[in-house]
Amino acid sequence: MANDKKLSQDEKLMQLDDAAAYDAEQEEEEKASKSSAPDKKAKALPDKREKRKSGKPNIFKRIGKWFKDTFNELKKVTWPSFSKTMKQTGVVLGVVLLFLILLFGFDLGLKQLYNLMFIQTPATTTSSSGT
Repeated sequence: MANDKKLSQDEKLMQLDDAAAYDAEQEEEEKASKSSAPDKKAKALPDKREKRKSGKPNIFKRIGKWFKDTFNELKKVTWPSFSKTMKQTGVVLGVVLLFLILLFGFDLGLKQLYNLMFIQTPATTTSSSGT
């Protein structure tokens, strides 16, 4: 702990690994500064390095973290066995075939209904050649 007090602010920032730890340390420092008497040095503007560290990590670190997190999540996935996959594929194909038959039958029925309603049959038409 004595070493931590001797480190400069820049050195503390360099030791932090991620933004969460930095935020936690900032909150602790704010609590400590509120409880103690305000210093003139604390009111001074932060230098450029502090401003840069207070924001988000750069784009390459964020992309690297995203890939690392993604691969860690993929390690947790439990993949189904081959036989279970084949059974589930059979169920899907069966349901698709059932709906294919139902839709084909429904379409065929509507086609027959349309033919009955709108297409004239030869018995209802009059021929003009016989009179």
